[in-house]
Amino acid sequence: MSKNRFLKILLPSIALTFGSQANAYTLQEAVANTLATSPDFLIGTNTRDMVDKELRQSYAGFLPTVDMAAGWGEQYTNNPTTRAANPLLGGDTRSATGTMTETRTEFSLIASQMLFDGFAVYHDVEGKKARVRAESWRVNGSAQDIALDAVQAYLDVLLRRELVHLNRDNLANHERIYGQIQKRSEGGIGRKADLDQAEGRVALARTNLMAEEANLRDAETEFLRKIGIPVPNHLVRPGFPRFFPQNEHNAVEWGLKRHPILRASVEDVNVVREERKVAKSPFVPRFDLQLGMTRNHNIDGTTGDSDDNSAMLRMRWNLFSGGKDLANLCRASYKMQTAQEVQNRAHRQVVESVRLAWSTYTTAKRQMKYFKEHVDASVRTTEAYQKQFNIGQRTLLDLLDSENELFGARVSLANGKHQELLGTYRVLNATGCLTEELNIALPKQAEPRPTAIMDGSSRFFDKTTTIFD
Repeated sequence: MSKNRFLKILLPSIALTFGSQANAYTLQEAVANTLATSPDFLIGTNTRDMVDKELRQSYAGFLPTVDMAAGWGEQYTNNPTTRAANPLLGGDTRSATGTMTETRTEFSLIASQMLFDGFAVYHDVEGKKARVRAESWRVNGSAQDIALDAVQAYLDVLLRRELVHLNRDNLANHERIYGQIQKRSEGGIGRKADLDQAEGRVALARTNLMAEEANLRDAETEFLRKIGIPVPNHLVRPGFPRFFPQNEHNAVEWGLKRHPILRASVEDVNVVREERKVAKSPFVPRFDLQLGMTRNHNIDGTTGDSDDNSAMLRMRWNLFSGGKDLANLCRASYKMQTAQEVQNRAHRQVVESVRLAWSTYTTAKRQMKYFKEHVDASVRTTEAYQKQFNIGQRTLLDLLDSENELFGARVSLANGKHQELLGTYRVLNATGCLTEELNIALPKQAEPRPTAIMDGSSRFFDKTTTIFD
């Protein structure tokens, strides 16, 4: 699938992605643009298309084959027929040695239709269908993980911008209080030690701002790498998801029912189950209907035309293959057991990832109450210190301490909000519902439905294969 075609499917208004940089840019746009340009995601969609073509190849086993062959050339023949025509033996030939030289032409047309092959083609088709579904679920799972990367890059930029803003305010407050202490020191009221201490805190606030600005640049670089465009000026802060599990048990249920990687592992079991049925087919004979015609001239020393027409029912049955077929059947059985254990492992991994994501989210959510209380208490303390300073009960350094406490509380609150919101998207990712929540239109490769070709032909065998199940 071409990249341009994918862009048309995924982003009907992809041009707005770049035009919106001067306007509001949403999380949904960021995720959609990431999926439209992600090499990892496009590799997955191309793999799904490749497997779909393998399915089409398997369908060909239901159809007849037609082969035509033709030939022309010089022929030198010396066989009992030409030697019997030797004039020394009373025959009539152009060669006294019994060798005949003639121009030979050949033409043949053979049509073959498989009638019964132990249901090998049928089960091969069913196995390929299951593999197409498995690859579709993997494309869907890749979309969930890539979308989470985009969400994290988007939210990280929002967080770093907020922290830069807080650090700038903190530096401004430090410079304001430092200026007041400097005036008092110059007026002979303040102490030199207080001025030195305030100067050191201003320097620290400046270095903190510089470090946070560097963190913002790093986040913007990560945004560019993951989402594929420079960071727009205005990013819209996303709200809480519309659909979200009510509790951990509900979240685990969502994951077990909807996680694409778990559903892919189920289809992988179906693939090897069909492969095992294919491995049983060599133990029964194969029947083909073959229609043929030949139009030959001057064949093997016989001058003139040699024409044949035939309609044959042919049976082929390998009676001994050195144990290869039995070993292949045993191999398929072990492969199926392996696939079932992989499915069990995927089940455990989904449960684990959902519970870990839920634990992280709920921890961040519970902490928010105390982060807010810390900010509120720090605001009240700062206001009280200011009033006490106005009546001479507090020093400017006391004000500086209260500003530092308030700054730290606001930074903790910003980080807490970030972790809580990111935690919700991690839960949705762990349950396999992230792109659905963001209303992202995934391409057809992420839909677990193989191309419908000759479904009627395969359904013909549905009622006749039970003895091979």
